Amino acid sequence: KMLNKYYKMPRKMNKSSEENTFDLIPVTENRVFFLPYNLKKARVMIYHRSEMNNVELYPIANVYNCYFGSGDSSVTHKELKDKHFFAQSAFVLPTDKDAYMYNYDFFATSVDNLLNALAAMEELNKELPLSQTDFDRAKEVVKNKLANSRIPQNVFLDVYFLNLKRGFESDYRKLMYEAIDALTLDDMVAFYTKFIQDK
Repeated sequence: KMLNKYYKMPRKMNKSSEENTFDLIPVTENRVFFLPYNLKKARVMIYHRSEMNNVELYPIANVYNCYFGSGDSSVTHKELKDKHFFAQSAFVLPTDKDAYMYNYDFFATSVDNLLNALAAMEELNKELPLSQTDFDRAKEVVKNKLANSRIPQNVFLDVYFLNLKRGFESDYRKLMYEAIDALTLDDMVAFYTKFIQDK
């Protein structure tokens, strides 16, 4: 009643515009883009496209993300902290079910240290330092995050549709949590070798 009383519908409704789609162009060679900013440090982002999105890879991808590029105990931090990095992160980025997955590396450093930093990050993408202790810690960190994550009531539907968009028919957190215990260091090495190494 209130809506009918105060909201005046237009006599004629306009047609909604068609959604624009932008197809990503396959990259077959390395390309470097420089964006000039008035900063005294360099911020570098490295992307590469992997295979089509695969929900079965989410558990190992999340453990890899934590192991390789998340926080002060990650491989990137341990390996690069002595090379004057200001910040760094690295992770595999999940996408929609009909899209590609991406690997993403980021670091910030002083301009005069840029070449050393690039060489160090490239080395990490050629050979992964291995530690069973760090791998077990990464599994626990990911499980704890999943166990303690909460979905606010006001975004239930948003999360539901996001899950469907990424290829999950149910709550992806439960599926991931149940799969993590069975993962081994060899699984992560296989994942790294196939999707990250020398890409």
